[in-house]
Amino acid sequence: MEGVAKGERHPLAAEAGGFRLQDPDNKLPAAIKDLTKKIGGKIMKMQIFDLMKISAPVIISYPKTYLEVFLDDYTYFPKYMAKVCKSKDNVERIKNITTCMLAGLHVSMCVLQSLSPLNPVLGET
Repeated sequence: MEGVAKGERHPLAAEAGGFRLQDPDNKLPAAIKDLTKKIGGKIMKMQIFDLMKISAPVIISYPKTYLEVFLDDYTYFPKYMAKVCKSKDNVERIKNITTCMLAGLHVSMCVLQSLSPLNPVLGET
């Protein structure tokens, strides 16, 4: 986002605020149907505690794991933490730390869109 001029909106920004999530291949309805079947089957068998072990359908998976996507949220970390290390003013440090944490929150959402990262704990690879 370095090249965005002040006042310019992100290409995925919705008119009322927030982001418009893209699903160009219309994968979400099929994924929701699949998940509904899995969840319904677990509930019918009274396996309520197994609901957390249901993996997302492969058609909506993004080829990165949760940890790799987590790193995308810290895209601006080196820039702002370098300023924190150089600064002697505590207020300026707090400002840069806050900016560092908030600046990258949009990155994963823009990259992933409506896809889900892989969860290796559930065996998704």
